[in-house]
Amino acid sequence: MEKPIRINSIDTILLEAAVVFGNSGLDRGTIILVHGITATMDEGGMYQRLSTSLSNVGFTVVRFSFRGHGKSGGTQEGMTIAGEILDLLSIWNYVKEHSSAPCSIIASSFGAVSTLELIPLLNPTPISIVLWNPVLDLDNTFLNPTLPWGVENFGNGRLAEMKKKGFILIDNQYRLGQALWNEFSLYKPLDKLFALTLPNLIIHGRFDTSVSYEITASASRMHPLSSLYSVDADHGFSPSSIEDNVIEKTVGWLTSIYL
Repeated sequence: MEKPIRINSIDTILLEAAVVFGNSGLDRGTIILVHGITATMDEGGMYQRLSTSLSNVGFTVVRFSFRGHGKSGGTQEGMTIAGEILDLLSIWNYVKEHSSAPCSIIASSFGAVSTLELIPLLNPTPISIVLWNPVLDLDNTFLNPTLPWGVENFGNGRLAEMKKKGFILIDNQYRLGQALWNEFSLYKPLDKLFALTLPNLIIHGRFDTSVSYEITASASRMHPLSSLYSVDADHGFSPSSIEDNVIEKTVGWLTSIYL
């Protein structure tokens, strides 16, 4: 059963969140779900389905919307990586206050940035993480994009538009602000991935037109604790049969970690 909750971020921005309790009679641990940019804690419905699958095998699941997303406080153009790190830290603190069980994080797309940046600051750390189509190179994805989604949203004079308006509209729906743009040259999530000392599963679509599959595959091959699972999909893991496959692989891998 899902329980809606509200959690104050460290700087008092109110975050929408939900808890799904494990219903198998087991108490394996807690999984935090971290969504991508322009998404919400539902991640297009996939996080709701994932929550059900995880709870069916004994995990408690906490999902939330970052500031400037969904029904959380803050504005779209005011969202920053630093702010998302504060939000995720607040969710982590909530989980640790309510349970001493081990915890893992699943992060999708842009959510991988704040996740990888925060993990070195946590004590205790998660026992594992799962990354879906992760943004590991901010320059390649945003500043000097090489893939169709990035070129469409950030190329062709969009920086001039940013300077004029203070934001640009991405995917015709989300106002990405100047503060976030300025951060893209400051954070290096790929370096943080290489520094990880915990097991991690990365699932990425071979035909991703938004975030580089090649960067992910190369990084995973170089990391001794990383496992790469490739699927024949674009960034969103459609159709539903591939979504089912990704969810099954994620739940199975996490279950093996918690045995």
